[in-house]
Amino acid sequence: MNRRVLLAAVLAAGLAACLWLSWPGQFSPDSIWQLMQGRTGVYNNWHPPVMAWLLGLFDRVSPGAAGFIVFDAGLGYGALLAFAALSPRPRWSAILAAAAFCASPLLLIYQGDVWKDVLFADAGVAGFAALAWADRRWHERPWRYGLIALALVLFALAVLARQNGALVALWAAVGLAALAWRHAHSGPRRPAIAVLHGALALAGCLVLAGAGATFLAAHGDGDPAQAQQVEWVQAWDLAGALRADPKFDLRALQATSPDAASLVRGAAPVWKPSRIDSLILYPGADEALDGAGPAVASQWRSLILTRPLLYARVRLAVLGQILATPNLGDCRPLFIGLDGDKATLDRLKLPPRNRDRDAQLRAYGVAFVGTPVLSHLVYVGLGLVAAAFAVRDMRRRRDIGDNLIILAMLGAAASFALSFAVVGLSCDYRYLYLLDLAAMAAVLHRLAKA
Repeated sequence: MNRRVLLAAVLAAGLAACLWLSWPGQFSPDSIWQLMQGRTGVYNNWHPPVMAWLLGLFDRVSPGAAGFIVFDAGLGYGALLAFAALSPRPRWSAILAAAAFCASPLLLIYQGDVWKDVLFADAGVAGFAALAWADRRWHERPWRYGLIALALVLFALAVLARQNGALVALWAAVGLAALAWRHAHSGPRRPAIAVLHGALALAGCLVLAGAGATFLAAHGDGDPAQAQQVEWVQAWDLAGALRADPKFDLRALQATSPDAASLVRGAAPVWKPSRIDSLILYPGADEALDGAGPAVASQWRSLILTRPLLYARVRLAVLGQILATPNLGDCRPLFIGLDGDKATLDRLKLPPRNRDRDAQLRAYGVAFVGTPVLSHLVYVGLGLVAAAFAVRDMRRRRDIGDNLIILAMLGAAASFALSFAVVGLSCDYRYLYLLDLAAMAAVLHRLAKA
């Protein structure tokens, strides 16, 4: 049997198993909330509205939006196949690795979860796969521009799915510029051609994402949820700074918003770098921060400008929890079932779900907790090895286009992960799912090479 076909069959079997085990999708409370917004057509931007919009589209096809996981998982498994199939005759090691990845909860369970983090990762990796294939068909203009256009749509979806997803679009533009440089004839116009390709790609992606955001905002509920998120993160940073240094000066906040200052002082002793919950659940937190945004922001800027090392200490502690997940149980590594508040489930006519199949899948996933399979640091290591091989092959003038895109994808995943040093607010494992999926794609690409 053709090895490409066998590889495709293995990944197709993995996709089928994932869909069968998760059907009609694993819906956490956040997912249920977004499904309700999709059904009503009124979106809140506490989470990216594109998820609610997509769920609304699939919900109109079939109540409950089961088709969403077909779309989303199809992107994820398809992206892995696209990278491995760049080799015309994949090696057996790639086929075995694909089977192992399919058996891991990161594909078998996560691809059935209705989460923006999974959508973001799938769209991002699929976009880079489209660019890699555009390199292969560069001299066939319809294919080249068609694949680039597909990549831009996928990257725009990724930008809409995650507030810090624009970093992926930036790296995609760098990757496309590198491909344009590689294929352009030597001469004084070569740098300009490369820069033009990258700039147009970035502009096109951001225009698409901006148009989508404008459309979704027109159907928003008017609640300034994103501004509230920023305010919570800033207050959390202040509580962390006070926990790290009890002598940290809060006089400015005390003078302008004494309730917010009292909240920060009260939350500091229970501050944990793993979750913002200690602040959100603190008695009277909502009332204390109501209208205190400017005062909190001013004190937060003062922290950065006057005590940059203290701020860095707090944020690096947060990043360490997100990236290393030293206590994985605190970081919600798995979700299986259907859960939400009773009123919303009643309106959606969806009963809570915990089938025997769900219980068995949960037991299977829990067996991997504490193993390297659920460790971002392991995938960082795999990505670094894949990147080293990519650089080596480029020096040997082998598969230059493929490897440029692999490096761009790994760079995007690393930059996205590091951005949580600024925006991270809890260590949920799913937040860095892009890091794991990109490493899987790079490993399959490397192992597939003859």
